[in-house]
Amino acid sequence: MDYYSGTPAPDDYNFNNGNGYGDSGDGSNNFFKNNTVLILICLAIAIVILIVIFLFTGKGSPRNYNTLDRDSTLSELEVFGGELDPSFSPEIIKYDIIATSPDISFDCKASSDKAKVEGCSNSVSVEDEEVSYNIKVTAEDGNITRYYFKIVKSEDFVE
Repeated sequence: MDYYSGTPAPDDYNFNNGNGYGDSGDGSNNFFKNNTVLILICLAIAIVILIVIFLFTGKGSPRNYNTLDRDSTLSELEVFGGELDPSFSPEIIKYDIIATSPDISFDCKASSDKAKVEGCSNSVSVEDEEVSYNIKVTAEDGNITRYYFKIVKSEDFVE
């Protein structure tokens, strides 16, 4: 207080700036009050960016929404005019056929009703000492399995 005039000294004033809150003069008390909307918008943008990063760069196992059948194997295979070696198994893809007649034919069935089989209904002529042949099974989703056959004439081959 100024003892001569009875009024407070300038250092004793509490500046108000019209918002009802005191100010220390450096503006630090009003920064957050004046910029609340801006701060909330920045926080919201940061949260959205973090969510996007989490969703698109997650290290978790990928989700498979593919519902198409992937089975491209045969469930049955029968050979006419020769002997299959080894015996048929859906997991085995390479076989030898010992031909006993000049024509070899196949009867086969895919494991899936949705798979396409190519080469099963064909007849193979055994003119050379060794003939290569394959049957192709294509699953609904495009997955392919080929069964390979090496056909050789037997000692008892009848022409």
